[in-house]
Amino acid sequence: MEQNNYTALKQSLEHHEKQCEHKYDVLKKENDRNVDSIKEIYKRLSDVEKNQGVTNVNYTNIVDMFKKLEAKIEKIEKTIDEIKEKPAKRWEGLSGTIIAVIVTGIITFILGQLLHNVGG
Repeated sequence: MEQNNYTALKQSLEHHEKQCEHKYDVLKKENDRNVDSIKEIYKRLSDVEKNQGVTNVNYTNIVDMFKKLEAKIEKIEKTIDEIKEKPAKRWEGLSGTIIAVIVTGIITFILGQLLHNVGG
């Protein structure tokens, strides 16, 4: 009987050992998949960090370009304002000349009339 108990115990232990080996194999495979997943996650995180660096550089470049464009636009606006003022300045000069010519003509006419009346 002791032999039967021993054999039964041995079989039970062998059965449990096979179950443990199977569970170990399953857990090892799962662990290997998890390790691979973690490696992939770290690789992706590294890629994201690199891309973020590139994005930051691009953002800085865009901001710099906008600042330069803003300065150019302000310069263009100033030039346009100066161009708009030129015809007004020309008209003021021209109108001043026209008035001077008219006044000179009137004075010449009046002086001519006075000289004509005095002399004649």
